[in-house]
Amino acid sequence: MVRVESAEPQRIQRILDMGAEGIMCPKINTPQEAQKVVNGLHYPPIGQRGVAKMVRATQFARNFQTYYEGSQENVLGIAQIETRESLQHLEEIAHVPGIDVLFIGPADLSMELGIFGQFDHPMFIDALQRTIAAANKAGKATGILFFNPDDYGKYHQMGIRFIACGADGTFVADGAKNMAEKLAQFRAAL
Repeated sequence: MVRVESAEPQRIQRILDMGAEGIMCPKINTPQEAQKVVNGLHYPPIGQRGVAKMVRATQFARNFQTYYEGSQENVLGIAQIETRESLQHLEEIAHVPGIDVLFIGPADLSMELGIFGQFDHPMFIDALQRTIAAANKAGKATGILFFNPDDYGKYHQMGIRFIACGADGTFVADGAKNMAEKLAQFRAAL
């Protein structure tokens, strides 16, 4: 799964052609924007993805037919719910065929709601519950990103099943911080 910077079909198609099996698009506010994502994800008649046979995803044309036949089932479409506007269109977004996951972007959504970083705030919890309900009603999954592994149980209990914890930048920064602290301890002991 790869997060792209926009729902532009050309960008989505390029990433899929490189072999990604899923695309996460930020700030999907309306069902029209969700359909734009699907247009880039899927070949006709579901979407408008262009056919490129000589790409990594199809093993450079050796596997195009198998890839094509399985692409509708095997390519994951993830719409990030990060704005007030998206909260107004949750059910419509969730019902777009080809969108598989409504993924809550907690930092952006809490910023948009005026409660940045307050992930236990009633407004944020309400937004989570509404997103989960819309996804469930449409038979889709709900996702979220969190940084504290202790939050796993809370989100799982709420019904969120597409769970991401941490980020590569955080892991690298934490590792560097731990290394610097250890070296400082060694130096102090000398």
